[in-house]
Amino acid sequence: MDWPSPIERGLSGSQYFLPRASHVRLIFLLLLLPVLDLRADQFDTLRTYWQNYLLTNAGSASSVAANANSLWSSMDTSSGRSDVWSYLPLGSDSANLTTTFQQLEQMALAYAMPGSSLEGNASLAAAIDGGLNFVCTNYYSPASPEYGNWYDWEIGSPQALNNAATLMYPTLTPLELTNYVNSENAYAPGSAFAEFGWMTGANTSDKCLVAIICGILCKNAGQITEGQTNLSPVFLYVSSGDGFHTDGSFVFHTVIAYNGHYGLVLLGDIPEIVNLLQGSTWQITDPNLTNVYNWVSASFEPLVYDNAMMDMVRGRIVSWSYETESGDADGTYSAVRNIAQFAPSAVAKSLTNWVNSPSIPPGQFQFPQMDRVVALRNGFAFGISMSSSRIANYESINSGNLHGWFTGDGMTYLYITNSTETQFSSDFWPTVDPYHLPGTTVGTNSVGNSANEASTTGQPWVGGAQVKNTYGLAGMQLHELKSTLFAKKSWFMFDDEIVCLGANISSGGPSEVDTTAEDRRLGNPITTSFTLNGSSITPTVGWSSNLPSATPSWCALSGTGGYYFPAGNSNLQVVFLQNSGSWSQINSGDDSTTHTDDYLKLWYNHGVRPTNATYSYVILPNMNALSVSNYALAPDVVILTNSAFVQAVQKPSLGVEAANFWTNRASSVDFISVNNEASVITMESTNGISIGVSDPTQTNTSLTVTLNRAATGFESADA
Repeated sequence: MDWPSPIERGLSGSQYFLPRASHVRLIFLLLLLPVLDLRADQFDTLRTYWQNYLLTNAGSASSVAANANSLWSSMDTSSGRSDVWSYLPLGSDSANLTTTFQQLEQMALAYAMPGSSLEGNASLAAAIDGGLNFVCTNYYSPASPEYGNWYDWEIGSPQALNNAATLMYPTLTPLELTNYVNSENAYAPGSAFAEFGWMTGANTSDKCLVAIICGILCKNAGQITEGQTNLSPVFLYVSSGDGFHTDGSFVFHTVIAYNGHYGLVLLGDIPEIVNLLQGSTWQITDPNLTNVYNWVSASFEPLVYDNAMMDMVRGRIVSWSYETESGDADGTYSAVRNIAQFAPSAVAKSLTNWVNSPSIPPGQFQFPQMDRVVALRNGFAFGISMSSSRIANYESINSGNLHGWFTGDGMTYLYITNSTETQFSSDFWPTVDPYHLPGTTVGTNSVGNSANEASTTGQPWVGGAQVKNTYGLAGMQLHELKSTLFAKKSWFMFDDEIVCLGANISSGGPSEVDTTAEDRRLGNPITTSFTLNGSSITPTVGWSSNLPSATPSWCALSGTGGYYFPAGNSNLQVVFLQNSGSWSQINSGDDSTTHTDDYLKLWYNHGVRPTNATYSYVILPNMNALSVSNYALAPDVVILTNSAFVQAVQKPSLGVEAANFWTNRASSVDFISVNNEASVITMESTNGISIGVSDPTQTNTSLTVTLNRAATGFESADA
């Protein structure tokens, strides 16, 4: 769904007009629909369940009443009014329609909530019912074609209207209920005004819920059945496009990684509907419902870390001040609790255990269908956000995520367990330099708002491999959109370090090309300590240094870890700087307050028009200055090669060797040989050798990997 916030604005869609005679016939049919007494009892039971569900999840009675009083006091109840709230003018901005219904719903919660100071208040009921009637007569009716964002008409407004009507049900007449439902049906799938049908993913589940609640309110069994039936497609795995993939990916809007928002909405919608209909004539019995249990383990558990949903799967939502990574983690926990209510006992226990202690053992998680990688290790997590010919760089619609240009260009996300540092929370996104995101290689020329959004890169070589679900590597053939910048980037994820390599960095453009190893948000004022090549540096905004290229360099930042730079890296720079920005600069209409944060930036200046430039660095999470110093004296990784043809690293102490092969011809490094493009990782011990292999292009029909090792037999294969 396009799920706009109250301040998002959409695009105009097609407009249609349904002849009034059709509405008259629809009302007539609804009013004369015969309903059995047994069904009527079920409708009442379902409506009561939904009312209790809304009240249970609404917050405290006092806070609900306080909010309702505030809304009531600013409400226009005059007979000649043109809007319900003057600050939400109706008739031109569709978002105001949704917000008006939502505020009426919030008032209805106070009326229906036991213990609220406004419970059963007749004057409040008159104000709410009058507001609903006013909007459904003048602005949201079978005579009002859609304008603005389709979402407001087909999902946002009917959801809030349904909830308000459920809460106010005892005060509403049958005619009022019928009018509300007829208004909603004018924008339902298949109606004359609806821009879209049942759609996919969370949009589908949202529309099903609207239909089901409409059916409950007007005791229309057919409408509940319609909602129930159209829910079934969302349970199925998809092989391309929108929906859940078997590798744990959730893709939405065709090319965007979206587990942390649209996937989460779907995860929350399903148990709402399943639990609502449980035990009724319309109980969900689709056998594919069991896939939902696997979604939790494969698509959410690896992506929720330290009570935060990783930003790399939240799409444009990272630019919203009002939906946070911790809030989305809480939403995940709530959805999983609700799923546990209908799951088999053993599954329910497992789900509940995870919610009560939301962490999973260390492991390597590759999501090739959405170009994301997660390495969970003891004490830290590391994520990579990439784009390709299959997955787009970033999304910017409804004037949100205006500066997300390079978030899909190999941005890396380092999370430290139980740390007081909050790199990606709070005010990171409005204050970080969007041209120097960690892990990215970019041209630093100025880019306009939303430039090249939702674009794939044309480069199929993006992906990686893992071995024994423990260690992994990833690679990305970078092509910066509408530029001549190309690069080959690789990440090697071992037990306590990540090796980052870049090669074949070339650009014919006029702008400076930079690779950012780190851009760490330090807050304001800076409270961390910093050590560079053995010298303690007081973190002061404005301090900077060029690191030597002839010898290795290292640095350590307390609370985060260290960074090691092998000899041969040129134009490596470090600086403490201060950035300021507001949420409204990256999401139009959002909070305009200016926020200021201090940052540590480590980056390579490859210059203007670089040719075959390279970089290499090692991230050492959680290591203190002494540990990093010792590591620099005796690194336990070996960079075998960093070229345009092969990038390979080994860690002898683990028996792990990994390589990305970039060409579609025979290539080799050490004991690994391939005949095509490939990503290969091996883990060798005295007992044998394990190997992980993938075709990152997802296009080759054959791939042969040869290991120059003697073997006595073949033990097993997982694919």
